[in-house]
Amino acid sequence: MLARDEWRSLLRHLSSIRDVYDRMNSVMSLGMDRRARRAFLEKLDSLCSPGSVVDVGCGPGTLAEQLLSLGRRYVVLVDPLPEMLREALNRLPRAYVDPVVAVGEHLPLRDGAVDAAVAAFSLRDHVDWRRGLCEMVRVSRRCAGILDIRRCRGVGLLAELAWWGVVVPLAALIVARKNPAHYTQLAKTILKWAPLEVIVREAGRHGRVCAETFAGGFAFRLYILLSPEERNAGGNRR
Repeated sequence: MLARDEWRSLLRHLSSIRDVYDRMNSVMSLGMDRRARRAFLEKLDSLCSPGSVVDVGCGPGTLAEQLLSLGRRYVVLVDPLPEMLREALNRLPRAYVDPVVAVGEHLPLRDGAVDAAVAAFSLRDHVDWRRGLCEMVRVSRRCAGILDIRRCRGVGLLAELAWWGVVVPLAALIVARKNPAHYTQLAKTILKWAPLEVIVREAGRHGRVCAETFAGGFAFRLYILLSPEERNAGGNRR
């Protein structure tokens, strides 16, 4: 959970790297980023076949682009940064998307407005990720999906912090000619991120959970399958 001043600082850094967002994602993930997003979306399709989706923390539209490539559907793009939404609209077919400037903790959508809500590498950036999870459940009819970095323990956590706090900022300077400080902020979000078992337990309050780790245990996919009763109950837990 981030403090509000940390969140505002994170937004400034994210805004500064929007032009190299996809390139650096590929570098940071050692080329696994796009495959991980596609596998996440294919599993989402197999679980609930959503025809309408809200993409929470959509950034420049990286996930939404892959989502639309899997089949025609309607996508609501939500991001607190208008400049990120402009980047997304430049790469996506306007007939199938609508942009909304908002934060994940307060989605301006009615209950059950979409079939599914997804958050790819964005839930840990919330000021209150639990509230954000509740909002994803509230606006969804069928399922909610989270794709993110897993906060490890012990030596694994040290390895994560070394990667995100030292190696990635250095790569940003060399590969993208960006201020390393833009990426050291990522290490802070991981340090304050909840352990996977806590996220699974919280998600289990809203519906049936399917979770799996990948990339050597350093990342995870999590899905919450909703019945109408579970969605209504989950949406009221705010």
